[in-house]
Amino acid sequence: MVELKRGRAEFADELPNLIYQSASSVLDFIFDGQSNALAFLTRVSNEPEGQFSANRHHFACIGGNPVGCVSLWHTELPSAFHTATFSSLKKFLTVELFEYVVSINPLLVSTFEPPKDHQLCFGHLSVKQGHRGQNIGSKLLAYIIRMGHQMQKQELALDVEASNDEALQVYERWGFIVKSEQMLAPLNQIFYRMTRPL
Repeated sequence: MVELKRGRAEFADELPNLIYQSASSVLDFIFDGQSNALAFLTRVSNEPEGQFSANRHHFACIGGNPVGCVSLWHTELPSAFHTATFSSLKKFLTVELFEYVVSINPLLVSTFEPPKDHQLCFGHLSVKQGHRGQNIGSKLLAYIIRMGHQMQKQELALDVEASNDEALQVYERWGFIVKSEQMLAPLNQIFYRMTRPL
């Protein structure tokens, strides 16, 4: 049986690989390679706050063990969230890599725009390899919809790589439509912003 749970520190060990498989090409670009990306995610998943903290994710669990995750992004995130994200970058990256990440941040913000007040945006949606095809992704999507209603949002939003046909088919089945597209030029990749009314 799949249980949906809010994040907690004991799920931190499973989180880095889940996050990485949700956006490997973008994370490789941000952190200058897979080894840097996974090393950073491993360090920060135990942090109490911030974008990559286990506490800031929601998990699908079987037998108490995480097999999938998602993060929720909305305009009411506390300032501590943003401060902790920046502090984690500064604390766990080399000076050179930190400066590189800061330098590409405007490009990332223009590609993956923040949610509007009426939107709940989600990311890092991922299911472990051995548990795919068991409707865990669908359970996470249903959970996201419930959370959107609880937060009194009017729309869900997400960013997905245009070449990810499997993900696009799933999101379209759930009523998401492509609203815009952005090119992440250094990767020569197009990302769709998809939305769904609540």
